[in-house]
Order: sequence, then C-alpha cells, then structure tokens
Amino acid sequence: MFQSDYRTAAFEVVKTSKDVAIHADLKTVVREEDIPFLAQSGFDDAYRPGNPKKT
Repeated sequence: MFQSDYRTAAFEVVKTSKDVAIHADLKTVVREEDIPFLAQSGFDDAYRPGNPKKT
C-alpha cells in the first residue's frame, strides 16, 4: 500500500464512523461510575480464559 492509500483508508474510516453515528470516545456513552462494573464484567466473561493475553 502507498501512503496515499493509507490516508484514503483512514479518511473513509472516520467518515463511515460519523455516518453511522459511532461515538469517538467512551465519555459520551459510559458513565464514570459504571467503569468498575464494566471492568469486572469483562474480567468475569466466559471467553476470557481463551484470551492469549495474561490477565
């Protein structure tokens, strides 16, 4: 891929994200007080043992 191809691809990702209303960061969809619950839920997920990263 050429640098111009990467630039075009990045532009398309941003444009598509805006078109389908994907939020740019979690601050707009997650409350800070929910973070401990979300973190624990992710850790307790049944698929976590299959994740090759150490937790």
